[in-house]
Amino acid sequence: MKRKIIGCLIAGLCIFGLATLILSRRLISNDLEKQMDEVRSRGNLPLVAIFPMTGSYSYVGDLADWSARYAVDQLNAQGGVNGRKVELIVCNTASDTDTARSIVDKVSKNALILIGPATAPEALAVAEDVRANAVVDLGVYSFDEGLNKAAPYGISYMSNSDRGEWSCVKKWSEDHPDIRRVVIFTDAKDASKWETAEALVEKLPEIGLEAVVVVDISKDRTSQRYMKCAIQALNQDADGYISLLSTEDYAHVLSELRLRGVDDGGRITASFSAFSEELVELAGEDLDGTYIWNKFDPAYESDAWEALAAAYQKDHHGEMPMSTIVVDIYDSVMILKDCFDALEITGDSAVYVQEKEKIARWFFEAGSVDGIQGSYSWENGEKIKDYVYFSFDGATPVNLAGSPRGDK
Repeated sequence: MKRKIIGCLIAGLCIFGLATLILSRRLISNDLEKQMDEVRSRGNLPLVAIFPMTGSYSYVGDLADWSARYAVDQLNAQGGVNGRKVELIVCNTASDTDTARSIVDKVSKNALILIGPATAPEALAVAEDVRANAVVDLGVYSFDEGLNKAAPYGISYMSNSDRGEWSCVKKWSEDHPDIRRVVIFTDAKDASKWETAEALVEKLPEIGLEAVVVVDISKDRTSQRYMKCAIQALNQDADGYISLLSTEDYAHVLSELRLRGVDDGGRITASFSAFSEELVELAGEDLDGTYIWNKFDPAYESDAWEALAAAYQKDHHGEMPMSTIVVDIYDSVMILKDCFDALEITGDSAVYVQEKEKIARWFFEAGSVDGIQGSYSWENGEKIKDYVYFSFDGATPVNLAGSPRGDK
């Protein structure tokens, strides 16, 4: 009898939870439409952003939200878009792909353009909805699958991650020609990381490298697990180690490799997904000599970048912006002025369909435009921008090409 009661309670809670989620999505949708109407009633342009403000990816949402708000302030300080102020409306996906899809579906008819989603799983989830609804979406389509599914309306606000990983590995290999046998660390629970590992296994022979094993870091994150993964890698008699891991996983694996005799940091290269202030705090001097790449340079010198960095530090207890999300979201908002001014976009609901088509074409094949860290462009919806390679001097990442200097 007790089991039946417990079973009924569990079932009831599940139904209640599902109903609450559905209701919350409806409330979000209704509230969104109301907010957009209110913005237009003030004569301003609504800009809908889709970020994970809660849940497992909330740290991404926090960065994207800060950057978008900072950029909107800068944009409005410059006179807005075609003389109209922009108002940001942030929609919380709660790190849930279904919620992201629901948001895209509800705002597509009334939004000229969307910013986000800001995570690869959510971008992949909404890709076909973006195309079906013919809404221009500047999202994190940094992998071919999502970009192809969303084309021509899905525009990547971030450069291609797979090509970045490959470019960095080639640079690392050129600088260390004695490396031949490598171990790849990845996370099978992250589809993009696993697919990147598979792609590297196939392409490495092109540059004379062999992946002797792919070490999967997934399962429980414990010190014993990190130790076992490091030992598994060391038992392969490899010359080098390629990490596709995120910050915390990479820091722990790096520590274990160092502890067990990998003294030459140059034999280790890591992904942009680990590049963060937290990595420096966790790994410290273990980073010395190791390679890593990113899609921007924290030490870039220009008035605009230095102003952004100072504002970020003020709001983040003195920390420097170390995530490419900050740069890419900022550029995505600021580029709206170039696009809307060039196309004389009015935001008039009577010509929404025609204006969205014009915006999609502009972004799909935009020529060279100026960003906060130099110029970039789009080709078939893919953002084309230089990758940046670093080697650590102690715990400080040093740009291997020298610190770039923008226009003052």
